[in-house]
Amino acid sequence: MVAEARHAGRLLEYLSRICVVGVAVGALLFFLRRNWHGLSFLGFPDEAAHLVGALAIHAGDKLYKDYIEEHGPIVYILTQFYGFLCGWEDLIKARLISSVLGLFSVAAIATSTCLESFTARLLAGAMSLGLLASVWLLQGLYLDSYHPIAGAFLIVALAWFVVPAWLGKQTAKWRIAVAGACLALACFTAYSFLPSTLVLALSAIWAVGPNLREMRLAAVPLMLGAALAALGVLAWLALFGDIVGFLVFHILINQRDYAKYIGFTVSNFLHSFLPSWAPAMLVHDFALICGAVAFMVFLLLVVLRGRSLKNLGAILLGACGVALLNARGSTIFQDGAFLMATIGLVSLAVPPLLLSWRTASSPWFDLVAAALVASVITVVELVERHAVATPSGYTRAQMLAVPPESYRPWDTPMYREIRSLTSSSERILVLVYSPTIYLFAGRPPMQKYRGY
Repeated sequence: MVAEARHAGRLLEYLSRICVVGVAVGALLFFLRRNWHGLSFLGFPDEAAHLVGALAIHAGDKLYKDYIEEHGPIVYILTQFYGFLCGWEDLIKARLISSVLGLFSVAAIATSTCLESFTARLLAGAMSLGLLASVWLLQGLYLDSYHPIAGAFLIVALAWFVVPAWLGKQTAKWRIAVAGACLALACFTAYSFLPSTLVLALSAIWAVGPNLREMRLAAVPLMLGAALAALGVLAWLALFGDIVGFLVFHILINQRDYAKYIGFTVSNFLHSFLPSWAPAMLVHDFALICGAVAFMVFLLLVVLRGRSLKNLGAILLGACGVALLNARGSTIFQDGAFLMATIGLVSLAVPPLLLSWRTASSPWFDLVAAALVASVITVVELVERHAVATPSGYTRAQMLAVPPESYRPWDTPMYREIRSLTSSSERILVLVYSPTIYLFAGRPPMQKYRGY
């Protein structure tokens, strides 16, 4: 009887491991499938502008001087690097940047020190992969855009420093430095993330230690990583762009002029936290739910582990920092960084909670946790099938019917006519704002302003 019980126990343990690994592999395949679809899915004008800008930089133009742009430089740095590695023939595959960074952020989640077991790491990685896949196309995360890029950087910072600090976990200094670099890179992706990254950094430093010495020990590598990343970006701008132009067109003009046209108000920001059943709001509602669940779990874990009130305060301050990621108050695809950050947070929160009462002799908890994570991914996917893709307004049926797209020059009468009237290096101006025409025509934009 004893031998049979041991044999049954080993079988149950093997079954639990197979289930956990199976959920992780299934989530990875789901994520890769959605990314493959995204590589030839609908384009978007802002993405086209990034690709046109990268081509202009490759041809010798200076960002913010010869090619005027309101977005931050990181998307151009990464797209230029992609072109250097893979060529400039059809830049729609530059969407691999978002895919690779998405996988990097999932790896950061799976290796976070706030996860205490191999099972928790696998399930956290699986949960983040599955949830990201469910909204990858709907919220434009597949695009070569600053929203998913910033979101990936923020997840890394949250997983490797901020959340472990909230929960009282030790973190290696090199991880803190990487987190600082990621926070700085998020700011250079879009300056609007600066308030949020500062609040998140302060919340983590506050939670680190009971005295100023321990806070300094965490703050030094964090600031060093941020400083090195900032210097790297500024060095790139000195070579391929214009630092003064960056300050003027990305920060000053956006804040002074562009903010008037995007509803950048306190009212819109507050209203973005009100849920709605509208199809265009379902993904944003999901982000709100992820954030609310994550922070409730973090507070519960801190209480269960007997942490100090300072940890509770740091978590609440961090919640404010995450909310500021959507300072624009967007409820559609412009909330991409906020969406990814909340998915990262809930993936770091739920598996540890599910496994917090597990004992080494009872693999049932692993089975139940794997089943729950798989169920969450499945339910979210089924619900989000009723949402519309906010960059395009397409329903799921329309999304599935879209033929593969490309940014190669088109062989249609209009574009043949443009090419017949201009040389390959001759600059043209497209009115009004439609940067895809430059790509389809195979002609560079005029210097300075390329759209009105």
